[in-house]
Amino acid sequence: MSDRLTLEGDPTLPEDFQITRVYGKYIPKTESNGELSGDLYVERIDGYSPRVAQLNGFDESKHSEFFGTFLHDDAIPISLSGDELGAWGPF
Repeated sequence: MSDRLTLEGDPTLPEDFQITRVYGKYIPKTESNGELSGDLYVERIDGYSPRVAQLNGFDESKHSEFFGTFLHDDAIPISLSGDELGAWGPF
């Protein structure tokens, strides 16, 4: 079972908000044929709004959403962006 994170309907984010980077912690659970599987805990997302960037400049369009810090002895810090972020599915 997993908790799903949705930013849909968040009034603090512009409608065209695009996620550029995700920070979190990865906890490996099992290994099979050299591949790890486990849980990813999202701590922060960074993104921007193209509409706001066009009107006010890129620096004004940036936004970060913090969800807290996850502490665990086996946690591996992870940062996903670009193609890495796309491999986890549509954000």
